[in-house]
Amino acid sequence: MLGMILLELCFGQPIEGIPWRVRPEAETSDQATAYDWMAAMKWLEEVNSEAGLDYADAVEWCLRGCTKLDPGAPWRRERCATSLLRWSDVIRASEDIAVS
Repeated sequence: MLGMILLELCFGQPIEGIPWRVRPEAETSDQATAYDWMAAMKWLEEVNSEAGLDYADAVEWCLRGCTKLDPGAPWRRERCATSLLRWSDVIRASEDIAVS
């Protein structure tokens, strides 16, 4: 969910509004979630050029990385720390832009 929100913030529009999101006639809640996720995966391909590598990496982690491996694995703490450092860089960069 966080990954999708970050995509929406990056591009300034809701995921439901992007052209390539599938829109069947009747859509259940589970189907809507699946279609949103598939659209997010496609949208993820454009994040690097829109917001930079750090933002793209953090969004990808939210969408994919956190579901790939065992949550108790030792690598997870290191990855979370790295993601937090990347987010702090993104926040600092956005603050610099806002001040300029």
